[in-house]
Amino acid sequence: MGGEEKGEEEKMKKMREEKGEEEKMKKRGKKWEAGSAKGSAKMS
Repeated sequence: MGGEEKGEEEKMKKMREEKGEEEKMKKRGKKWEAGSAKGSAKMS
């Protein structure tokens, strides 16, 4: 019983962490996209 509960807790923790990473990547991605758009505008 206890082992299963611990496993669920670990899963939840991992999912939360992955979600957090995803959010960070999205924010970073938006900044990067804006930066690269400016970069390609300068190039052309």
